[in-house]
Amino acid sequence: MEDRRDIEDWPYGNIESIRKKVFPGYHDVVDLMQRARIEMKAFERPDDPNTKFIIDIRTTNSVKQYTVINNFFKALKVRDLNSSHLIVNDELVIDAKAFLQMTQQDRNTLIEEAEKFKTIKDFDEIELSGNALNVCKKYRLVFEKQRRDGILRILTAFQVKSREELTFGKVQFEKLEQHDIDRVINVFRESCKNYNGKCCQMIRKMADRFQVDNVLDFVAVAEYTVRRINEEIASLRHGKHNPRNKPERMKDVDYYLEIVADKFLINESGFQDNIYYEFQTKLNVCARQYLEHGLRFKTLMAAANHYDKHSYLLGKLRYETVTPDGYFKIAREMCSSPEGNPTWTQDGNSISWQILRDDGTIASRYDNPYKGTAVIATLFVKNRRRQKCDSNPVTDTC
Repeated sequence: MEDRRDIEDWPYGNIESIRKKVFPGYHDVVDLMQRARIEMKAFERPDDPNTKFIIDIRTTNSVKQYTVINNFFKALKVRDLNSSHLIVNDELVIDAKAFLQMTQQDRNTLIEEAEKFKTIKDFDEIELSGNALNVCKKYRLVFEKQRRDGILRILTAFQVKSREELTFGKVQFEKLEQHDIDRVINVFRESCKNYNGKCCQMIRKMADRFQVDNVLDFVAVAEYTVRRINEEIASLRHGKHNPRNKPERMKDVDYYLEIVADKFLINESGFQDNIYYEFQTKLNVCARQYLEHGLRFKTLMAAANHYDKHSYLLGKLRYETVTPDGYFKIAREMCSSPEGNPTWTQDGNSISWQILRDDGTIASRYDNPYKGTAVIATLFVKNRRRQKCDSNPVTDTC
């Protein structure tokens, strides 16, 4: 039977037998990993057999094993004395629990990828290797280089020099935590056609009108607005509007986006007002069901946005119109008793669950073990036509 005294009795047990295996300069990393394992055990995190890296250090005997382990620790450092975060090759900041839950192969992949990022300049194309891309999707990770690049592109889109100059409603960009910055970046990259300037302006305008005061509501307003914009673009493209004034070499979709954006920004024929009041109506329709007892989305705007975004495909799957009451009922049922192996988020503050039904319905739930709270993140149906989830791993979090 495996000797677990070094974990179960920490800090009074056999921790020194582990610390002696690595160079003194790495002791702070070892100690942080030990604390993280105890914390994971306290929250009854399922003990994946692939996460026994700390235990394996204790059994190290050969010179070759010493070299491999010390080379591994060479890439790691503790963010600061009061932090639970590790810094991997100066390019990935990750909570020790999130790092320990991975397989050793996945950890090595991240270390190698972070090393490569050191040579990439600002605005250079970022291409993750296939293995690294899979690891980042699996654990929902963002490298510092990706975050820096996204911030620069947002500043460029709004023609400002610093984050201090940007607000979205009541959300101050400069004061956001890293995980919220990632959500904002994802919205401007994915929803705003890769940081299209006018599309960014439309989202900011609507966020200001709703005076959103948190990132989840900003994401909800942004996604809802872009869906309505896309519908208007589709209507123009498939209607009788002739793009005879389209500049040479300009794509049709970009031409129509310019037309719709101008119409929105000057509120031509009340176009902007209509989108505002449509979403306000959606909020009113969803309000009663959102306030039902039991698990719920973190905010009403998030709930209304996800209902608007995902209820159509859910209805097609069930051959019926899915009302807000039906949508939230299914979400509560699926998220109330999650099964499987949850994962810690990159910041270490939450545990993520993915619940999948045989019919392709997928729900996501986030638990905050420190506060004893849980929220629904999303409910959607896998879009089989595109063979990928009709959901976003970054924005669909709470």
